Amino acid sequence: MARRGANIYKRKDGRYEGRYIKEHDANGKAKYQSVYAKTYNEVKKKLAEAKTKTNSGIKPSTFSITEWAGKWLFSIRNTVKPSTYAIYTTYLEKHIQPFFLSCKLSKLNLEILQKFIDSKLNEGLAVSTVQSIVTFLKSALKEAKESGYLLATFTDKIKMPKALLRIPAHPDGYSGFIRTVFRNIRTPCRLT
Repeated sequence: MARRGANIYKRKDGRYEGRYIKEHDANGKAKYQSVYAKTYNEVKKKLAEAKTKTNSGIKPSTFSITEWAGKWLFSIRNTVKPSTYAIYTTYLEKHIQPFFLSCKLSKLNLEILQKFIDSKLNEGLAVSTVQSIVTFLKSALKEAKESGYLLATFTDKIKMPKALLRIPAHPDGYSGFIRTVFRNIRTPCRLT
């Protein structure tokens, strides 16, 4: 069972030592670094600073985005309805795989995700469809973050596309629609 909590110990000389994973070697083995202080709280603070500098919470990942999304989709297959699973599979195969073909999970950032959203909108997909695809992708990335494969603080900053105002069809076209709307308004107004 994995050890949980802070890796802080009191040494024989009275100081406290906090250890954290600085990096991983080519084989995936962890390389540790230590910080020292006189009190437990000081070491805890230094340890938190050191961890944020090195991003030691991230496991070395060889997963591509599509591999991770496929793995996550397979893991939830028994928790969603078959129709939802079919839709998610379509999202993965038709939209996510072609765009993120060889992009590694560790290289993913907000800019790449925004380009993905823009490309899907430029392909002519409905805004609601793009929102659903992005929601699916965010769920997979959230699981990657919880599993320690991604420092995904940027997934909350994704700018979701907004639905555009749709003007209903009118037999006389757009100008006929506008005239009809203004005829039904009781106060006088002028079209320019």
